Amino acid sequence: MVGIEISRRLILVNAASSIARKLLLVTVLVWLQQHLVSHIDPEEYQLYPVLMALMMTLPLVTSFFMSGLRRYVTDTYARGDGPGVTRLVSSMLPFLIGLALTLLAIGLACAWWIADILSIEPEYVADARIMFALLVFGATLRLALAPFGMGFYLRQRFVLGNVLGLTVEVLRIVVLLSLLSVSTRVLWVVVAMFVANLYDVIVSTIVSRRLVPELTFRRALFDATAVRPLFSFGGWAVLNQIGLLIRNAADPILLNKLATPIDVQAFYLGSLPDTQARRFSLEASATAQPAVTSMHAQDQNERLSRTFSRLCRYTLWTMAALAAPLIVFRHDVFRLYLSEKYTANTAAATVMALLMARYVVIFPNTVIGMIAVARAEIRALAIRAASMSLVNLAATLYLVGVLQMGAVGSALATFGVTVVGAPLLMWPLGLKLSGTKFGTWVREAIVPGLVPALVATPVWLVLRAALAPDDWLRLGADIAVGALVYAFVLLRFSLRPKDRDELRQALGKLRGVLSALRGSG
Repeated sequence: MVGIEISRRLILVNAASSIARKLLLVTVLVWLQQHLVSHIDPEEYQLYPVLMALMMTLPLVTSFFMSGLRRYVTDTYARGDGPGVTRLVSSMLPFLIGLALTLLAIGLACAWWIADILSIEPEYVADARIMFALLVFGATLRLALAPFGMGFYLRQRFVLGNVLGLTVEVLRIVVLLSLLSVSTRVLWVVVAMFVANLYDVIVSTIVSRRLVPELTFRRALFDATAVRPLFSFGGWAVLNQIGLLIRNAADPILLNKLATPIDVQAFYLGSLPDTQARRFSLEASATAQPAVTSMHAQDQNERLSRTFSRLCRYTLWTMAALAAPLIVFRHDVFRLYLSEKYTANTAAATVMALLMARYVVIFPNTVIGMIAVARAEIRALAIRAASMSLVNLAATLYLVGVLQMGAVGSALATFGVTVVGAPLLMWPLGLKLSGTKFGTWVREAIVPGLVPALVATPVWLVLRAALAPDDWLRLGADIAVGALVYAFVLLRFSLRPKDRDELRQALGKLRGVLSALRGSG
């Protein structure tokens, strides 16, 4: 069957499965970073964040090919054109294989000369070479097979994809723990990641092609003219990717060159909650992309506008509930997490607070990327994102290189550029692309999205001042009290009528499932 189902229930189920997978990943990541900080020197620890930042240059090239393919294959599939999907895949695959081989050769050369590219202590050069070579090989293999892996996305089988993802994470954990039992080295983190990703690519490719048989290569259907609009779309996607690259990869690399390994470590630890929270939001909301693209393909503009406000509201609720207590209890979190190491990483708490404070201007407009992709109007978004990122880069160079503010200066540059640039540049574009009026957006997304956090945050501040937590149990209790206030305000004052109807339906289904389970027992 060709075509994309537009279902709110399906989107919510898919999002929930993505969240479950992400929670497992974050749990392991939290333990892993604490273990590494406690057992290895900062000079070795910095290898992982710096090499991962260097790897972020790869999507800059691959998005030129893959972003257009994903968008136009989704649009074609939504219109019920199965042969068109095969034609697009067959036309793009030779380009992707050629690109993957080229990037592999360049990446292996960079791995060999990694000590000339980055500042690395001599005793860790061999580990850095192995780590970067494994990262490059895994990424290029995934790129070459990427067209065959879109079946989960097109059929919206994200639950199945996340079940597979859970097995991948379990495999990664088992391999990592086995290696760490031999010795504590940052190298093992990448080795375990490589083994798990290799398994993931092979299995997901096989399952995806069974879900959508049209994802196949037929030499007779190769058509160079079919990929021209894909490359045009991809060109602007590359510009947008440049913005993301500067924002995400520049900080560790600049700190590696202009500051100290302690600054690299502090920024990486402080940015982890923000990085994982934004990935958490992206993975959960990405489950709606096929449906959003299908709405555009079927000219359901009013529905698209309502979806824009609803998803912005949902993400504000989720991300504000996460960010507000972490900002309030930032020093307590890192003091308990790093114990005696915290004296060398007090900057990590400030970095986290600055990065997560941006959520008040980011997440009211979080769906802008999906709308731009659905409408194939990524040009305006890319220009704005790249402009903000270039200003961010200049500010970082000044604060870190000239004023010597280290990790805090790097985070401060990102905070300043975002809180000014997002409302001025990104908010008007999101409203234009979604066809939403400013008053409607404020009423349906911003006000209900922020009210629970505005009420609960003073509660957390009072609890911290009166009952400063000195262990994880007390910290959890303080956060839980504020969370109850947050939930009460959300349920009582922030839910829209449609939200209440859906919540009642969900609770009714849950009661039915529980009753059935009790009856069978």
